[in-house]
Amino acid sequence: MYRLWFLNNIYTKIYKMGLKQTITSLDGRTSRKSVILMVSFFVTILMGIYIVASDLIPNVDLNESAITVFNSMLLFVTTLTGITVADKKFTNQNS
Repeated sequence: MYRLWFLNNIYTKIYKMGLKQTITSLDGRTSRKSVILMVSFFVTILMGIYIVASDLIPNVDLNESAITVFNSMLLFVTTLTGITVADKKFTNQNS
C-alpha cells in the first residue's frame, strides 16, 4: 500500500511541476502533439538504455538497425520539440 501512495505522490509532484503545463494547450485542452512528444521521448530513452545494456553483454552482437532506429527516434523527438515550442510561441503572440 505504501508503494502505491509513494508512486502517486511522485506522480502528483511531477504533474504539478510542469507536466500539466507541458501537455496542455493554452485553452486547457490536452495537446496530442505534446503527449506524442512525451511518449516518444520516454520510448527513445528506454531504447537507448536497451542498446547500451545489450552492448555491455559479452558475446552479443549489436544490431546496427537498432542504432539507426534510435537515431531516427532522437531526430523525431528533437524536431517535434522544436515544432511544439514554436507553436506555443506563435500561439502566445496571436492571443
